[in-house]
Amino acid sequence: MKNVRYVTARELGNCPASVRMDNGLIEINADVWDRYSDFEKSFIIEHEIGHFTLQTDNETEADIYALHRVYKTVPGSLKKSLQTLYKIGVITGDRLENLYKEALRLDVLDNGNIKAKNELKNLGVNKMNTKRSTGNSPFVNMRSNRADGAPAATTTTGTQSIAQAMRDRFMTESGLNNKRTGIVVGEHFLSYEVILLAVMLVITLTRKS
Repeated sequence: MKNVRYVTARELGNCPASVRMDNGLIEINADVWDRYSDFEKSFIIEHEIGHFTLQTDNETEADIYALHRVYKTVPGSLKKSLQTLYKIGVITGDRLENLYKEALRLDVLDNGNIKAKNELKNLGVNKMNTKRSTGNSPFVNMRSNRADGAPAATTTTGTQSIAQAMRDRFMTESGLNNKRTGIVVGEHFLSYEVILLAVMLVITLTRKS
């Protein structure tokens, strides 16, 4: 890929990628990149390209840009796009809800899916806009935008039930529900495996002392 530089978790933590808004340079986290499938990698790259192309720091606009770019590139692309966002670590909030709605909207407009249309109505979307935002933010700067949206805060008001429904609908088949069971503390997800390891470590250190 052109205009790509590989970095490590020291720069990006667990985030798979980020983009420089002034020149479009995409930084890929080599320490976590192989955890993602080819489709997931495509979605992440298109998300970063969306930030730069649209010149926006809005995560939803970048997500929707990526969704349209990867749509129908593989079977089940809508579901897999949502799974990618969840796998990155976006498990609640407006961002997940907005991508869900856009996936449903695409399914209605392109495939005539009645179930998707009914689901949109259940979510309070009665009229579907056939045009999406172009994200024409008039700035070019030196900041980077990360695939996980950090450090911007994630709002969860009124979206927890929607996020839970999405987990039930889209995450079970991939096994991600089992892999990411745990609790959310603030903006951080702690898996039960991590909590158990921490408890075992404390017990071990206590016995030694």
